[in-house]
Parts: sequence; C-alpha cells; structure tokens
Amino acid sequence: MRIEATQVADGGCQITPPMDPRVRRTRKLLEDAFRVLVKQKSFAALSVQDITDYATVNRATFYAHYTDKQDLAASVLRNDLRHNLLAQFHERPAFTPHNLVLIAVGVFDFIDALLSDCPETASELAGSVGNTLQEEIYQVIEHWLLISKAHLRLFPDCSKEMVATVISWSIYGGALRWNHTPNRPPAEEACREIVAILFAPSR
Repeated sequence: MRIEATQVADGGCQITPPMDPRVRRTRKLLEDAFRVLVKQKSFAALSVQDITDYATVNRATFYAHYTDKQDLAASVLRNDLRHNLLAQFHERPAFTPHNLVLIAVGVFDFIDALLSDCPETASELAGSVGNTLQEEIYQVIEHWLLISKAHLRLFPDCSKEMVATVISWSIYGGALRWNHTPNRPPAEEACREIVAILFAPSR
C-alpha cells in the first residue's frame, strides 16, 4: 500500500521529546532484557532481579527508571507499538481513510504478534495491556489530528479528543475481535471495514 502524504506545519509523527542519551541507553538495556526474558518464562515468574542481571545493571538503577516490572512492561509495549505504527510512514502523512487503514493494520499486526508470541504474558497482563495499548493508539491519533486539523473538516461538531477516543477504541476493539475470530479475513480487509464505518458520516 502506498502512503498518501502532505506537508504539515511542524514535526510530522514525532510525538515524544528527546531523551538524555544515558537515560535512553539504560532504558534500552532494560527493555531489551525484558523482550528476551518474557519469551523464556511467564511474566509472573519473571523477577526484577532476572531483568537487571540480564541487562547488567543494578536494582537501584532499575527503580530509578521504572516503578516495577509492570511499569517496564507497559513502557516496552508503548514503545514497540509506537515504533510499529510510525514505521508505516516515511513522510508526513495526511489524515485520510487510506492512511488510517495503514495505522489500523499496524495495530492488528502488533496485537496478533503479541498474543501469538507471548500468550501467557498477554493473558497475565490483560487489563494493563489493554489500557496501555489503547492509550498509545489514542496518543498517536490525537497528535495526528493536532497537526493535521483534519477533525475540523471531517467531524466539525466533535472535539479532537473525542474523535481520537472513538477511533482508537474502534481500532483496538476491532483488533481484539478479529484476533479471536475463526476463519478471520485478512487484517487489511477488516481494517477497511472499520475505517469505512468511521468515515461514513463524512461522506
């Protein structure tokens, strides 16, 4: 699929401030350790000590960055999902149905991989995972609307926040339903259906 792009006033898809290189390096060590270890044992069995030993940092350093292993897990999920979504775009994207399908497919693929690769961990983190992923989708959509101002044209009677809420929950809920559907259609087909419903009022 080809991305439709347009020039916008500021930083495109950049939605997080720059981080101190030392902080970024330490967080990367801990998050990479989590990604490896969570495939070797269940989340319940995984300890902070396991993570710090693998990352070769001490426990005090861990707690300087994360409150607990749930906080680390949430950070990993947010970062991985955001990377997966923003990787869809190599230019500053226009807010169009076509590009929203790309975002939705990125979410579908990410959730499918998460539930397939780490089903036990995903089950253990069901509540917090859902909140984390939906909130990250919301942040991406809300920032996209902030830059493009597309909600003013497409949904003139709705706030940016409400538009982002409805879109993010529609994509996230659709991805979960699709993942648990026998003989499911291709992800892109399901995503096109979701986007068609979302944009129906603006036609």
